[in-house]
Amino acid sequence: MLLTRAEFIRGAIAMGALLALKKTALAQESSESLLPPRTLGGAAPAPGEKGAVVTALAMHPTEKRLASAGDDHEVRLWDLDQGSVLRSLAGHTDWVRAVAYSPDGLALVSAGNDRKLITWQADNGDRQRTIELPLSGIAGLEFHPAGGTLAVVGFQAEVLLLDARTMEVAAKLPAPSTDVRAVKFSRDGRFLAVGGRDGVLRSWNLTQESAPVDMTGHTGRVRGLAFADDSSALFSAGEDGSLRMAKTGVAGPSELFAAVSCKLQSLCRVGDRFLAAGGSDNLIHLWDMGTRQEIEPLTGHTGSVAALCCGTTTLASGGFDAAVRLWDLADVLPEGPANAAVAVPGIGTGPAFSTSSAPAEFGK
Repeated sequence: MLLTRAEFIRGAIAMGALLALKKTALAQESSESLLPPRTLGGAAPAPGEKGAVVTALAMHPTEKRLASAGDDHEVRLWDLDQGSVLRSLAGHTDWVRAVAYSPDGLALVSAGNDRKLITWQADNGDRQRTIELPLSGIAGLEFHPAGGTLAVVGFQAEVLLLDARTMEVAAKLPAPSTDVRAVKFSRDGRFLAVGGRDGVLRSWNLTQESAPVDMTGHTGRVRGLAFADDSSALFSAGEDGSLRMAKTGVAGPSELFAAVSCKLQSLCRVGDRFLAAGGSDNLIHLWDMGTRQEIEPLTGHTGSVAALCCGTTTLASGGFDAAVRLWDLADVLPEGPANAAVAVPGIGTGPAFSTSSAPAEFGK
């Protein structure tokens, strides 16, 4: 029996409706399989409502607390179990661009545009000392894994190495530009790397008295750095949308590892196997270092993701939507151990690269 045109159209509409319902159900099932992130302090500010931009995060070594900071000049201490603010720390008079916990977990350090470096007692947030450093502004802080040295970078062509006990300047290293946003020690403590506005990466082998090594490739500002677990490779994320990889300690052009269609504004290692980068597209991009494959990005932020930090079970993110979000690694990573050692393709482990996980004693 042939259908009339009207009957055919009615049937097609009904079939389309059924397919749409099935597609919606599948989408809901898929979204439910990836648990949403936990937002600290409740929901992010509503559209049009002003909140504090989050551009700095640091996780306490116990992974029970998180420090966040941004453009409202305050540092907030969060209880990660309760998801609530323990204390807001006042003392800065301008944008706070960096926070860092000491490796022993006893001290928290913050710094920013006001040139002040403030040390706080980590357990209760009491201020210990305030120091004004000879930089036009401070953009990055990083403790050496052994704890004796704090590296400081900012808006001047110098890297300051401070004695972590006295916070006095112990040494100065030449930076590649007058706008340095990223600083990172390797896990074994042997290497220090920085990057900034001119796209050049500069690294030092701290166990040798040798000249610094420059690595090129970025065409925009470098915003984040991460070393491979064995220190053999240095990864960098930049505003040119590229994630690049260089052999540590070897001068010359870096290699393109991956590229995205947005500015990358933050970078951190997730376990020993993955990299996470925050973008101006409001996404957290994830890659497997061993296979170079990009994993499905994390969604939830409604503004650029400007800060990332990671513990053993949780990834924390913050951004221009004024939200701090927590991601359970068991929910967002592929099955398999995140901390399984991987070989980075194209990077060999030669005699100059130690695979020891014990940090070298530097600045002690």
